[in-house]
Amino acid sequence: MAALKQKIMDNQDRIGLWKIEEPCAFFEQQLPGIVNNPNWYRKTKGRKLEWLASRYLLTKLLDVKGAYQLYKNHTGKPFFNNSSLNVSFSHSAKYVAAIIGENRVGIDIQRMTPRIKKLSFKFLCETEKEKFTQEKELENLHLIWGAKEALYKVYGTTDLFFKRDIEVQTIDRNENKGKIIALVNRTNKQTTHEIAYEWIEDHLLVHTIN
Repeated sequence: MAALKQKIMDNQDRIGLWKIEEPCAFFEQQLPGIVNNPNWYRKTKGRKLEWLASRYLLTKLLDVKGAYQLYKNHTGKPFFNNSSLNVSFSHSAKYVAAIIGENRVGIDIQRMTPRIKKLSFKFLCETEKEKFTQEKELENLHLIWGAKEALYKVYGTTDLFFKRDIEVQTIDRNENKGKIIALVNRTNKQTTHEIAYEWIEDHLLVHTIN
């Protein structure tokens, strides 16, 4: 069985990371009734495994046995219909990550790849390009993308655009982890967010703090 990495933040947010080493059958046994969920049948084999693993990880964070009631709203933001807790999860290759908390939360897990350079024009604003592409470009592009992805999940709205509305201002490093400060621009309002990150093997884990 894969090891579960779990931590509780100062604000009591719970964060979990699961390395997928089990087949679908393992998670089906741990989640009674999950195969009756219509979303389960719509997944391809690989996506089905990620989907099951993320639901299993949430049971560990919630400290419950079996299935629970998780839904998505019209923008795809997940929520519990029988709890006030907020939830966000992410998956990439061999990992799934999740965060739950009393306030709005966001998380992202991604595998480092040079391909992100070709996509950077979609999410990188001019200020970020000047600040963060002169040194450690590949690493910084992943940090910026991860921060924006986590914040997008916090707001859960389709009219928030990575390049136009979210700007990473600073990236602080402390060995394989650190913090990011980002600004979200909404109509007549700017909000500053603090985001934590950690490199795990060839993956980057990013999650909101406030």
